[in-house]
Amino acid sequence: MAERTGKLEVRPPTGIEELGQVFSRLVRMGWGTVLVPWLAIAAIDFLFVAASVALIWSYGATDALAAGGGRGVWLQVLSGLEMAVVLTLRVALLNVLRDLVMVGPSAVGSLGRVFREMTRRLGPVFLVNVMVGAVVAVGLALCVLPGLVALYFLAFAPYLVAVGKAGPLSAWGESAAMARRHVGVLLTGFGVAVLFAGVMACGLGASAAMIQGSAGVGGGLLVGWVLNTTLGYLAWLWWGAVYVTAEQRDQAARLRQRGASAVLPEAPEEPEPPMV
Repeated sequence: MAERTGKLEVRPPTGIEELGQVFSRLVRMGWGTVLVPWLAIAAIDFLFVAASVALIWSYGATDALAAGGGRGVWLQVLSGLEMAVVLTLRVALLNVLRDLVMVGPSAVGSLGRVFREMTRRLGPVFLVNVMVGAVVAVGLALCVLPGLVALYFLAFAPYLVAVGKAGPLSAWGESAAMARRHVGVLLTGFGVAVLFAGVMACGLGASAAMIQGSAGVGGGLLVGWVLNTTLGYLAWLWWGAVYVTAEQRDQAARLRQRGASAVLPEAPEEPEPPMV
């Protein structure tokens, strides 16, 4: 409800408005704080991409590579490791992103402290990513819709584990509850993810069309890495803003509830029955 102050009506910001404000702050403050560790993660990602490109180019025949064989298996292994390692590090970095918004740049401190905060919960973050990924994959195999539902309701679980709010198992219930409370904010994150996936697909398709054969496949991987590093940074900041905005709104709601309960008048005592 809007509050009246004199002749002005003060309206509390909506979740989408708060989300935009948090994202703008992250874009401004991220250059000197989380961008450096992000680029360090991108360098690790590039090692996997370079290994995959070298494997494809050495094979030379994309048809045989797609059909299977020893090098095809190794390529799948590299892709799986790349996804697991890079995703785990990016989710772990959300802990630093949260401190940046909640406390300020002073809470981030030196790069050494940033990397210590990242590595502090790598094990639980990796575990929850694997668990959520497995559930979503099974759901997608079952007519797609169950996987999309699982992806929606478990979207907050990796963040809750990364910031130490829950364990890999207890995060599931809390994530589902947060997904029900913050529908609009969370849907913007999925909208950004779909847009980013579309841009990535266009970039990969364009590179494959311009360069035929295994060189085109390898070039597509390099183009994908560039897009994943640049545009992916903005998409990651947006998802971080989604997570932090939802947490801040939950904290504000709890504070309002405590304040309301503190000012409630005490129930009057019932009069004693008259003595006969």
